[in-house]
Amino acid sequence: MESSERDQEEATSESAKKLQEYEATVAQQNAIQEEIKKAQPLVGKAVSPSALSPEYTDNVKPGFLKGIEYLSKRYARLRPVRGDGNCFYRALTFALLENLVLKLRSGDAAAAQAAKAEAQRLVDKGKPMKESCQTLLSLGYEEVSFDMFSAELLEALEGIETTTPESLEAKFNEDGGSGEYIMWFCRLLTSAFIKSHPSRFESFLIGDTVDTFCAREVEPLGVECEQLQIIALCEQLDIGVRIEYLNGEDFDASKGLDAVPVNMDGRQEAAAELLFRPGHYDILYTA
Repeated sequence: MESSERDQEEATSESAKKLQEYEATVAQQNAIQEEIKKAQPLVGKAVSPSALSPEYTDNVKPGFLKGIEYLSKRYARLRPVRGDGNCFYRALTFALLENLVLKLRSGDAAAAQAAKAEAQRLVDKGKPMKESCQTLLSLGYEEVSFDMFSAELLEALEGIETTTPESLEAKFNEDGGSGEYIMWFCRLLTSAFIKSHPSRFESFLIGDTVDTFCAREVEPLGVECEQLQIIALCEQLDIGVRIEYLNGEDFDASKGLDAVPVNMDGRQEAAAELLFRPGHYDILYTA
C-alpha cells in the first residue's frame, strides 16, 4: 500500500514537473513573440537590400553576403516584414495592393488604367468569393469567418483609387486590424483551393490527407508557408509572383540567385516580387 501511494505521489510530482516545464516553454515563446513585436513592425519601411548584410557578416556561408550584393544591384529597395510565421501571406497581400496603389499614382495613364482593371478583376473574382465562400462553408468553415475577413479584402480593392502608400502601410501595421484580416482570409482561400483540388496536391502530402495538412499547416496563424501553399494561393487569385531565394549556397554572380516564378504563365509582370531567406519572406522592389 505504501509502495502504491509512493508511486502515485511520484507520478503526480512528474506530471506537475511536466506542467511547469510546459508553462515555462509557453511563457518563453510568448516573451520571444513580444520582443519580435517590439523590434519588428508588421510591415517595415523600405530600405536598401544591403541593409541585410550585418545579419550575415559572421555567417559561415559566404553565399549570403554575395547574394545580398547581387540583390542590391538588381533591386532598388527591400521592405522587411515581421517574422512571425505569417510573413508570406502578409508580404504577398501588401505587395499586391501596394503595386496597384503605386501604378494608380504614377502619372502613367496606361499603368493606372491597368491597375484599375486588375483591381476590378480581383473584386469581380472576390465577390463570388461568395461562391468561394460557399465552397468554404461546404468544407466546414463558419460563415462569420470568411464574411468578416473577405469583406476587408474587397473593401481594400474597391477603395484602391483613394488609397495612399502611407494609408496602406498604416492599415497593415495595425495589430489585429484589416491587414491581419486580409492575411488570414488568404490562408482560408489557400486551404479552400487545396481542398477543392485534392488530386493536384495529395501526392505531395506524405502520410497526410489534404484535410489534416490544411488544418495543421495552412489555416492556423503563425505557421510558415511552403511552396505548395504559395502555388495554391497564386492560382486561387490568378496572380503571378516571383521569388528570389537567398539561402547562402555557393553564389555565381553570372547566374544570380534562384529566381522562382510562380504561376506566371506568360505574364511579363509579377503581382509581387518577394525575397525568401530560410524561414522568412520580405518584399522586393525592382530597380
